[in-house]
Amino acid sequence: MSTFTESGISFHFGERWECIKFDEDNAYKRVSNNLKHTKGVDFIGIYNRHLVIIEVKNFANHTSDVATKKKLKYEGEKLMTEIAEKVRDSLACMSAAARFSTNNPAFWKSINQLILDNSIKVKVVAWIEFDEGNRETKHAQIHVWRDTLKRKLKWLHATDVFINNINNPPPLKDCVATAIK
Repeated sequence: MSTFTESGISFHFGERWECIKFDEDNAYKRVSNNLKHTKGVDFIGIYNRHLVIIEVKNFANHTSDVATKKKLKYEGEKLMTEIAEKVRDSLACMSAAARFSTNNPAFWKSINQLILDNSIKVKVVAWIEFDEGNRETKHAQIHVWRDTLKRKLKWLHATDVFINNINNPPPLKDCVATAIK
């Protein structure tokens, strides 16, 4: 079992996961240190023979901030673009890691095999915490963001896109997230 903390949230990945904190991994850093503006997602993992890419954004208690409002307006266009760009850059880093990584080469080879296998969907999870008291409004916002992100990731073809938060856990088993108090 692996446990990671990101943006004030603790993520517990069970025994069936092989998961890393991608934006802290040497494979990502090797690319990002040499190519400015490279962005990486928070976690990548293999679960049940699927590549799972997870990006975490925690706006809880900051949803009314000017910068956050700007990022979330217009169907979350700016935020979903940022997440899609992180997915794009991360996929490039994963491919590079399969070529040069001496740190866990079997993991990177498995990741690349999953990327290249058209019969297996890549799962992208945008884990977004935000303040919204009205359940229906929050649910509607999540659907709009999902559709926007799905449109931006259309180039990836066989992709499942999920927008989740602590109160709306992902459809992936063996992953538990809790807010750190």
